[in-house]
Amino acid sequence: MPQDTDGLNPLVWDPSWTSLLQDEGTRGLNRARTQALEDWVVKLRFTRDGDIKLGTGFYINIPTADSYVILTAAHNLVDANNNSSQNLSIERHGKGAIDATRLQWHVCPAYNQSRKGRDPDHDYGVIIVPEEIQNVADGLKSPSQSGGATKGKSRPTEKRQLGFGFSLALSESNFHGERLELTGYYPDKSGQNNMSDGVRSSNGECFRSAKNNLEYGIDTEPGVSGSPVWIPYRGHETVIAVHNNGPDAKRKTGRRKGSMGARLSIQTMQQVFNWVGVIHRCKALKAIEQRGEPAEPLYLNFLSEEEYAWVHWGREELNSLFNVFPAYASTPTRIAALLYAFQHVASQIGPMTG
Repeated sequence: MPQDTDGLNPLVWDPSWTSLLQDEGTRGLNRARTQALEDWVVKLRFTRDGDIKLGTGFYINIPTADSYVILTAAHNLVDANNNSSQNLSIERHGKGAIDATRLQWHVCPAYNQSRKGRDPDHDYGVIIVPEEIQNVADGLKSPSQSGGATKGKSRPTEKRQLGFGFSLALSESNFHGERLELTGYYPDKSGQNNMSDGVRSSNGECFRSAKNNLEYGIDTEPGVSGSPVWIPYRGHETVIAVHNNGPDAKRKTGRRKGSMGARLSIQTMQQVFNWVGVIHRCKALKAIEQRGEPAEPLYLNFLSEEEYAWVHWGREELNSLFNVFPAYASTPTRIAALLYAFQHVASQIGPMTG
C-alpha cells in the first residue's frame, strides 16, 4: 500500500524513511584479507602486582572520531579493586609497539561500581590512540621526514580508517544457533603468548543471545579476553561483542556452557561514542534555512499522537530534539557510506542547539 505523503514533492520523499535500518541478512565476506585481521587485533601487555599479564584488544572503525579506538575487556585495564594496570603497551604483529601508559582509556561505569562475580554485560572498555601516535607505530612518515625520498610510507592528509565495522542494526538480532568468529592471540604450546605466531581465528555456535551479552561455543584461554567476536556482514568483518569470560565452571544448569562477551548494544555503543566525542545530544534538525518570512525556520519534530516525524515552524515547546550518532560503518577494505541514527529525545530538557 502506498504511503500517505500528504502531497509532498516526490523529490523530497522516500518510502524507506518510514522505517529503521534493518538487518537484511546480508552475510558473507567479499575478498577478505587475513592481513586485515593482523592490523586490527592487538595484544595488550601490562603488569599487575609485579607480574606480566597479557590481554587482547581490537580497533573498531569510527571514521568521524579524531583518534583511533581500541575496544577490550575492562579487566585488562583495571583489577578487582579498580587499580589501573601498569606499564600498558599495545602490540601488533609486524608493527611497532605503542606505549599506552599516557594514553586515555575508559571502562564501563557499571563495571567500576560492581565486582560481585562475573559481569559479562559490562566488562568492556576503550583505549584512545591519537592519530599521530598511531601513524608513528604504523611507520608512516610525514613529507618533511621523508626528505622528498620514498623511504617509508607517506602519511595521509586525512585520518585513515582502521578496524572492524559495526552495525546497530545487529544490536538486537537473535544470533542463537548462528556461527560466530573470534580472533585473538592464543597461547602457544609452552603456555606463553608468542607474537610471532600472529592472530588466530576460531568459530563456534552461539548458545545464547541475550540483550547485553552473547554466549558461544568457542574455546578460549587466558590472554584472549578483549578479543572481537564478529560475523561476516555486508561483505566485511563486523564486530558484535567483546569477549571477556570463559565458560562458567560454577554454573550447574543443564544447558551448554560457553564463553561469553559483552554485546555491542545500542547502549554500549552510545557509551563508546560518548567517550570518543562522536555523539551529539539534543540537536534540533533544521529542515529549511530561514530566508526572510516566516520568522522561524522549519524543524523536524515528533507529536505524541503521530507515528512519524513532521516538520514545524520553529521549535519552542515541540518534540524537536534528537541525539545523533553513528549507526553503521564498514571496514576500510569496503567502500560504504557511514550511516547515522537519529534518536528522538522526548523531553525538552537542557539547551537547544541548531
